[in-house]
Amino acid sequence: MYCAMWCQPASPEIEPVGRAVQVMLLAAMIDLMNGETGLTPYLPAVRSAGLAVRHVLQGTVPHGRLSSLLTVESISDARDALARAIESQLTEPEQARMRGLLTLVLYAIDMRTPRARSSRTHVASEQQIEGDGWFKGYTAISDDVPAVLDEEGGAPVRESPSCTIMLLHPPSPYFEARKPTLRQAHWRAKQQTRAIRTRAQGLMVGPDKLQLVDIGALHTTIAAFLRNRSRDRFPVALVPGLVALTTAVLTGVRIKDLSRIKITKSPAVAADKTRIPQPRLSRRELTLPVLPLTHAFIPAQVDRDKYRELTPNLILPLQDLVLTELVQTYFDELGDYFARDDIETLADSTCRWINERHGARLSSARVADFLTRQVLATTDDWADAAFFAHGRSGDASARLYYYAPRHQYVVGLYQNLWRDVCRGLDQPDFAPTSSDTDACVGSAACPAQEHVTQMVAAQVAICRAACAGRPGPLRLRARHNAIALYTWLMLHWISGARAVDESIVLSNYDEDTGLLALSDKDTDEYYSARVAWLPTVARKQIKVYRASVKAMSEALKRTLPHTLFFINHDGETEPLTIARCRARLVHYPYRLNAQRHYIRTNLRELGVPAQAVDALLGHGALGQEPYVTQSAYCVRQMVVALEGPVQELVERCGWAVVPTK
Repeated sequence: MYCAMWCQPASPEIEPVGRAVQVMLLAAMIDLMNGETGLTPYLPAVRSAGLAVRHVLQGTVPHGRLSSLLTVESISDARDALARAIESQLTEPEQARMRGLLTLVLYAIDMRTPRARSSRTHVASEQQIEGDGWFKGYTAISDDVPAVLDEEGGAPVRESPSCTIMLLHPPSPYFEARKPTLRQAHWRAKQQTRAIRTRAQGLMVGPDKLQLVDIGALHTTIAAFLRNRSRDRFPVALVPGLVALTTAVLTGVRIKDLSRIKITKSPAVAADKTRIPQPRLSRRELTLPVLPLTHAFIPAQVDRDKYRELTPNLILPLQDLVLTELVQTYFDELGDYFARDDIETLADSTCRWINERHGARLSSARVADFLTRQVLATTDDWADAAFFAHGRSGDASARLYYYAPRHQYVVGLYQNLWRDVCRGLDQPDFAPTSSDTDACVGSAACPAQEHVTQMVAAQVAICRAACAGRPGPLRLRARHNAIALYTWLMLHWISGARAVDESIVLSNYDEDTGLLALSDKDTDEYYSARVAWLPTVARKQIKVYRASVKAMSEALKRTLPHTLFFINHDGETEPLTIARCRARLVHYPYRLNAQRHYIRTNLRELGVPAQAVDALLGHGALGQEPYVTQSAYCVRQMVVALEGPVQELVERCGWAVVPTK
């Protein structure tokens, strides 16, 4: 099912596979939420659908025999079959409970979240969730925090060929397990709905996405039209609509907004620092304005050289495609076409004309969303898709706020997208084009690498100077405070912890695995609680700090807490608050949240999956976090993705263990 969820059918004849996958998703989610359903008559239909999908993916079944393998022809038939099975197989209390769960799933499949419901709607209430044994079978429950799963003595897991599904068992070394309240239970039920909805929206066979077969139909129509094979058959009145659809695919601009595009014959200048007000299209380039981030931090002019240089415009070279050839052929008429009052009607008529002849599912909305959705499907990162969304950034706000990739990186996303399309359509490949600028796009608060290296070198020198000299009462206190501040700063820059008071709690650190549990955005639901992996240099630095605590305990002849703290002039401990750290830091030109900008940007440029970066930084909209009850993401998977790139960033910055002895 996991493979089928992300499959992209190769021809319109296997469209029933899309319905089969939706049926399987519906049944699997109900089974995951409710355990053993006992719906014997329904499960064979699900197995038949799964068998059909597997045969199609392997290419072992002709398309003509596909319908005979599918006993469930549509998602509505599956719902009816499931409703009949509920009535025939379950008792009255079980029926009420199952209908409540089923309603949540159906809302999720329909991409709606149930809100103000009437009392007659079959939706599980707080009392039903608690009283009907919603948490039956879980030995202990924490607030949606991840467990470190291990085959020996770890929490139970269910393995599938492609993923590991975590059961909700708490990591006892990090968080105290407790049974949730009714309010927390109801909150979790809503989060499960959002999580399921997110996966339903991610289906490549979803109804709102343009597939490769649809792009192929548009490509075939344009190629035949340009080669004079069907110029007589293609309606001349629909030529503006065909050009509009092609431009929308290449630019991501909606049909109704094409008139905003400025048609120009002169290419864009990469060194231009003036942000253009609207997209520009030339014969060889598409220039998009980078939308400014609202409420974003803007460094002072004197500090601009310490951050990445930004460019206000994104210059995308148009590749040698059949779609580009059509736009170039009618380049002089683009302005007149886009200004027509009936351009949307012509585009819709063109979609119907192509759909009738090629069995495609083109529509004006799907065509305009193709660029954004395909980038999202390729990178799984809303921030990457936001650069092509023309303000329709979806859930990219938090991710985009900490993101400033290089111009060449974003251009590479655009080029790789169309290279994949060419390969899928068996078209000639093209050579990628390099960018003329080293500037970046996005956040203005991402530190530049050379200045980060200088900052780390300065902090290492300061800490070593404080640790040098003969030991004494004053020297011992200054030495401990310097080690505490340096350790605190290193852990923030490696783990990506937020700059809040007591964000690093050493009692939540496990020496054996190198995992540090973070909860730096506290709510009743521990919404952003997560686990960060620490490399060797950070683990050794924690040992150095703990040795300093032991030395201070012997000098003061009393027990000191096993956490990060300063020692004041009276010999009393002071927690490392943001204000105290800010007052003690010297040669540190950044805000105390700059490390999150640096980590997200550099890890994504190094090819770390977006899900691993989100798991490290605690990003994601409600219901889309890597750590939720429906998640197939485990900590081991995150560690594998982060280990090499994080070590590379540590070496770039020059973090070292201080003192070495």
